[in-house]
Amino acid sequence: NQYIREVREGSRRHINIWLDLRRDLRTRFVPASYARDLVEEYFKEMGVALMRANYVKQLELSHNQGGTRPRRDPNPTILTIRKLRKRESDPEKTRV
Repeated sequence: NQYIREVREGSRRHINIWLDLRRDLRTRFVPASYARDLVEEYFKEMGVALMRANYVKQLELSHNQGGTRPRRDPNPTILTIRKLRKRESDPEKTRV
């Protein structure tokens, strides 16, 4: 076994505890740039999430403001359907 041979030759020390094994495996198999890449990816995702949250917050503020902006209906398709139904049931428009 390569590990036993390296321990006997003195190029590798014997691992007694789990933390030493984890540290040894991490230095051998995980690239040094892995942690940096994870941090960069985290900051990118957080930036996107914060931009979305700010956008949602701006929409909420625009809905809550009374007289400065016209209020938009949160469900415009439902209102459109209701208007169409009212027009279809209107007796003046159904006359020929």
